[in-house]
Amino acid sequence: MDLEYFLKERTRFILYYYQTAALGFLKIISAIENEKEPYIPPCSEDGEPPFLGEWLEAKTGINFVGYAALSMLSSSLKLYLEEWTVRVERPEHKFNRRHKKGWFYAYRQIWTEVGIKGARLS
Repeated sequence: MDLEYFLKERTRFILYYYQTAALGFLKIISAIENEKEPYIPPCSEDGEPPFLGEWLEAKTGINFVGYAALSMLSSSLKLYLEEWTVRVERPEHKFNRRHKKGWFYAYRQIWTEVGIKGARLS
């Protein structure tokens, strides 16, 4: 498997997913803010903005789509790094892929061992 191709295709899809899934929520927010059908505010003097509940739900929907996309991106990066490490692993090294500071920190240690610039830990 071409690792670079895998990562690029996966991230391309994640961006597509986010943009497509968030579109419906963005349309709702835009319709509410621009007072378009079906969100034309009724005459009211209760002080609360009209369609506040719907607006908040749409904002929450965008956040949830973002969380899902971020989770997919994190998983994709971890899969990429796991496969990359297997390919560069040498018999004299036994890379530790776990660290109390998290998996990304552990991979930065591996990069330092292999000699990838910019991976130094501070």
